[in-house]
Amino acid sequence: FLSYNEEEKNKYGFDNPQAVANVFFDNSTQPLTLLFGNKMKNNEHKIYAKKPGSNDIYIVDESILKVVAIEQNTLRNRNLFDQDVLSYSKIELKKNSDTLFSLEKKDGLWELISPKKEEFSIEMANNFISFFSKLKTEEFIEEKPQDYSKYGLDKEFFEFYLEKKTSAGTTAYKYYISA
Repeated sequence: FLSYNEEEKNKYGFDNPQAVANVFFDNSTQPLTLLFGNKMKNNEHKIYAKKPGSNDIYIVDESILKVVAIEQNTLRNRNLFDQDVLSYSKIELKKNSDTLFSLEKKDGLWELISPKKEEFSIEMANNFISFFSKLKTEEFIEEKPQDYSKYGLDKEFFEFYLEKKTSAGTTAYKYYISA
C-alpha cells in the first residue's frame, strides 16, 4: 500500500471517487467506509482505495466496482410472501372493505369462516397459499408511501391478509393490490 498526502487527492481520485462503499459487519452500528478512486496509470485493472481519515492507500482490482456499484434493490428479496406455506394460520381476501373470504387453520384443518362457516380442504388452502407464495415483485416503487392514490389504492383494491403463528408470536402480513 501507499501513503496518502492530501495534496495528491486528485492523482488518486479521492476528491471525486468512482464509488463509496459502506460495509456493515455483524453487531456493528458503524459501517466501514471505503472510497474507490482512479485507475493506476501503469496498471489499468487496478484502482486506488482508502478509508476516509486514513493516510493509507490500497491498490485493489477494479472488478470490486461491479460489486459495490449495485443498487439497493438488487439484493432485496423479491418474493411477496414467505415461502413456508404450511406455517400460515389465517388467510383473508377483501375487496375494499368487503370480506370475500376468510380461512383459519384449527388443529391442522382449514375452516372457511366467511362468507359462511364450513370445513375447507387443506389441499385447496395450501394450493391457494402456494400460488401467492410464488408471486414476485417486478419493481420496487416506493418505501412507505404517504399517498396511495397515485397507485390506485385509494379506490378499488384488494387486501390480502396472511397470519402466521410461531413460538415467538403471531406475525401478520397485509398486501394491497389495485383492482
